[in-house]
Amino acid sequence: MSDRGISVQDLMNRWGSGYGVVSITASDARSEDQGVVRWPTESDPEHAMIFCLNGPKKSGGQSKRLARKSVVVVAPA
Repeated sequence: MSDRGISVQDLMNRWGSGYGVVSITASDARSEDQGVVRWPTESDPEHAMIFCLNGPKKSGGQSKRLARKSVVVVAPA
């Protein structure tokens, strides 16, 4: 996002203090058999989706490994 001039503070200004920001790479998601695709919305043009490639939803193990690979940038208030 920073390459498009969007800062973490921009996100927090948009969403408010009840939300947080985490960082995860597409490579980390793909290593857990997850797909990654840009999914822009009118209110959030930077939005992306991580989705399960093998079944309707992530397994508990996949979710835990993804959480461990993510970095909390701003914790929710």
